[in-house]
Amino acid sequence: MSSPSREPASPRRASAAELFQRLWDEVADLVGSAATAALLRRALKRASAKQPELAAVVLRREGLGYAWVLPGAWHDPAQRDAVEQLRRLVRDDLHPLFRELTGLVIARRLAQAPELVEAGLAGEEANDER
Repeated sequence: MSSPSREPASPRRASAAELFQRLWDEVADLVGSAATAALLRRALKRASAKQPELAAVVLRREGLGYAWVLPGAWHDPAQRDAVEQLRRLVRDDLHPLFRELTGLVIARRLAQAPELVEAGLAGEEANDER
């Protein structure tokens, strides 16, 4: 008796919140948490004019570290529009700051994180340099 053919299960897609955490970890590992917070705050301020929903992203200092509050939809992997909001923030407002400050250093680092590449958060300039 033959078994029914099964399609491989599609990999679980990360939520915008999980991608934000990974982005934070990668950037903070290179430039530190204070610089990462400053870059994100600047990018969020600029992006909020185009994407008002980003005003719900709040970064705050807690002791020696940072914490954040993200929109509720960002915690749901099924909310692909939340990932698109994050993607536009990173592409349009954060990557230009990265390039200005570090050239391709941060973009190359992000390009080594498969989930960030898959989500379109790694920056295309890192791929151009390979």
